[in-house]
Amino acid sequence: MQGDPVRVILDTADTCDIDTIVMGNRGLSNLGGIVIGSVSHKVSYSAKCHVITVRQ
Repeated sequence: MQGDPVRVILDTADTCDIDTIVMGNRGLSNLGGIVIGSVSHKVSYSAKCHVITVRQ
């Protein structure tokens, strides 16, 4: 799929009726995630399902 990664992940989760999304994280703080625009940060705040973030 092409497009904004956050939108693609959220749309796929909705379409496929996903219960939980598991994502990697580079270890940015909440502030760093907001400023830089971390995909995992945006998904965790926008998803309708549970999101598990795993530190790399």
